[in-house]
Amino acid sequence: MSSTNEIAILAPHRHPRLRYVLRQLSDWWGVKLRLFTERDSYLAQTSEVGRIAYGVASSDLEEVHLFADAFMQGEDSVVANKVAMPMENTGRTLPSGLFPNPTASDFDPFAAIFFCLSRFEEYQPFKADSHGRFSAAASHAHRHQYLTRPVVNQVVNDLARRLNSHFPDLELKLPPPSLQLTYDVDVPYAYRYRGWRGIASGLRDALTGHPGRSIKRLRAANGNTKVGDPYDTFDWLEKIHQRHGIRATYFWLLANKRTSLDPNPDPDTPAIQQLIRHLDGKADTGIHPSYRSSDDTGLFTSEKEKLAGIVGHSVEKSRQHFLRFRLPVTYREILRAGLRQDYSMGYADASGYRAGTNLPFYWYDLEREEASWLKVHPFVAMDVTLAKYQKHGYFASQKILLKMAEDIQEAGGPFTLLWHNSSFAPEFGWKGWAEMYEGLVGELNALFKT
Repeated sequence: MSSTNEIAILAPHRHPRLRYVLRQLSDWWGVKLRLFTERDSYLAQTSEVGRIAYGVASSDLEEVHLFADAFMQGEDSVVANKVAMPMENTGRTLPSGLFPNPTASDFDPFAAIFFCLSRFEEYQPFKADSHGRFSAAASHAHRHQYLTRPVVNQVVNDLARRLNSHFPDLELKLPPPSLQLTYDVDVPYAYRYRGWRGIASGLRDALTGHPGRSIKRLRAANGNTKVGDPYDTFDWLEKIHQRHGIRATYFWLLANKRTSLDPNPDPDTPAIQQLIRHLDGKADTGIHPSYRSSDDTGLFTSEKEKLAGIVGHSVEKSRQHFLRFRLPVTYREILRAGLRQDYSMGYADASGYRAGTNLPFYWYDLEREEASWLKVHPFVAMDVTLAKYQKHGYFASQKILLKMAEDIQEAGGPFTLLWHNSSFAPEFGWKGWAEMYEGLVGELNALFKT
């Protein structure tokens, strides 16, 4: 690494929060950030490096001076008084309500980044939704109307511009925009391999005015595997992925105890295992820990090992069913189960940026004040959120996603969508969504390659 792509930071402390943020910036920018608390060591660095004086008196050298908020030393009470989040040099203003002092000279970008990534507010008392989740409606971003903006990226890019104005040889860019498609497979087939549940659903359809669905369910329950199945969208999806050069990720629900909340077929069904292995050769594979796993933590390991046994290799990716997780308990259990990447960071009740960013980041355990090796991959929107929670049709959803994608084209990083294989079936309320999705993938892929 050349000396012109290093940044020296002089700070009054080495608190884990500060070291965590600097580690994230180093990962995102691809540069080396060196933290100093001794002025002589800081001044002894070559004049070719970039410099930040963080909460300390400026030196005679060229450097960027940043205000240091007490929040970055663990003084959490200061957050309650924060009311604004100003920006410099961009002509754009971040929404008021995040970090507070009204003048840019009193704004700590490291503290703003940490507030978002650490999910500080989720460790405070909150009113959970019916599934025990922290909801978008309870979030600071929703209250202050910046949920649909990648504010962390904007803070990071603004800091990069400030540094570049002093050190033009520094190369500080976030990863380029890209499209990342992920799927939760709760129920691979609407009709096949459903056992007594398929028979019961067939009888219910017959009684509620859906004779066509009823006949298909009952024929499939009787062992007819040639019945057309509206949830069997996998080959169609893979054709879309191949057309655009995208490697998707599938998360599989493999609950042993099936309930209305964990409705997957028996994970020991040979045809289900064959499907999983078939797609594992074309896409990445992750576990979709069951609804009950949030209460019975031993299920993380058993369900992950079930999937690993099916595909014949280790499994490191996960996304919680119903996006049901609690910090820090769930993430600790995910790590204990040997998982290293989680894709649950998003809301069920609203699209947007739960952690203020689309960029992958390492989870910080706020109770223990330490960074972990769990990499968190935020998603920006989910099909069920758009259609069921926010009551958008497919056309409005397409417009919303394209608008959000324009922000990512400028801000950088992956644009990650959460979809279900079952969210394309007209007979189950998804008329028009398949055509919209296929077109959307093409538009997004083209946008990010321009």
